[in-house]
Amino acid sequence: MGEIHVGDRFGGDKVMGDKHVGDNFSNIGSGATVINKSVVSNSLNRVQSAHGEDVALALERIGEIVAASQNAEAIENFNELSEQLATAEPKKAVLRSLWAGICAALPAVSELSALGERIVVLFR
Repeated sequence: MGEIHVGDRFGGDKVMGDKHVGDNFSNIGSGATVINKSVVSNSLNRVQSAHGEDVALALERIGEIVAASQNAEAIENFNELSEQLATAEPKKAVLRSLWAGICAALPAVSELSALGERIVVLFR
């Protein structure tokens, strides 16, 4: 690997001077699954623009619940959901399937039902 210079892309993030801009992962155990904050941020911006702040806030809360659960399946589904929502034209059937996967992975989280009612507009 060559030298890294200001403005270069490194792992999908941009290098700015002596600072690395983007997600920073450390002290992560082998095989750990993490939520990609930059993808979530992009999807939240798109959702807020298209569907309003209430839907974006509900999606943000879902991300918090999923992250706190440390459930690899829920995290994987949430990351994929976020990636779909960050695209220009998310696939509704894929969004529904990913949401169902999150709910199935975290059946004991009753708050997900109420949040699901707030984000259902994304699946229509």
